Amino acid sequence: MDYSNFSPIVALFLMGLVGSGGHCVFMCSPIVAALSLNTASRRWLLVVGYNLGRIITYTLMGALFGALGLWLAQRVGALFQVQQLLTGIAALFMLLIAVHISGLYTALAPLERLGGRLWQKIQPLAQRLLPIKNFPGALALGSLWGFIPCGMVYAALAASLAGGGALEGGALMLAFGLGTLPVLAVIGLAAGGLGRWLQNVWVKRLAGIIIAALAAWMFAQMMMKSPPNLDNPEEPVQMDCH
Repeated sequence: MDYSNFSPIVALFLMGLVGSGGHCVFMCSPIVAALSLNTASRRWLLVVGYNLGRIITYTLMGALFGALGLWLAQRVGALFQVQQLLTGIAALFMLLIAVHISGLYTALAPLERLGGRLWQKIQPLAQRLLPIKNFPGALALGSLWGFIPCGMVYAALAASLAGGGALEGGALMLAFGLGTLPVLAVIGLAAGGLGRWLQNVWVKRLAGIIIAALAAWMFAQMMMKSPPNLDNPEEPVQMDCH
């Protein structure tokens, strides 16, 4: 088995894991506050529902973007070259989110403002579900909250675009969503001190350095990938997750 096939999945999982503390905590603070209004015995169920809904939305968006990337490559008629280009763009987006999270420059702020136009239409629906009272409500709110403008989500979607198909794109976004789960779940269970610690500027910059390294890793994997065997035109071109 070629373990390099898993490199984008590992990269997106780690990006979600290290980036969620400095970025997602701020984005999801209204939900964290809403969850804290419930009793401790019920809070864990609502945390599960909210995060499950959010990850389902990420996965479905990843499947859509993966299918779109494959369709574009097929339209161009150069699967390998288009996938390499999309992977390079995904690595660039990861580098931009590293700078963004570090607080050095809000590199993806224009893209987040663009995504805010869609969020303006979804936000009223989300507000109607507050306060969160039961598991279905938490699940519905989480699924809507998955559309909140977030540069880190956009960087992950760029990688899904290069995934090679709906299944691959969905798997990449699932990995990203699972990476964000530990921090958001713990904070949702009222670990407020952890949230404040994760907002420390040096914690953010360390997360940015790690994500920049992941971007470099993804780019290196792309450069090491060989083109299809041109001596055998009958050999199908495989668009996988690396």
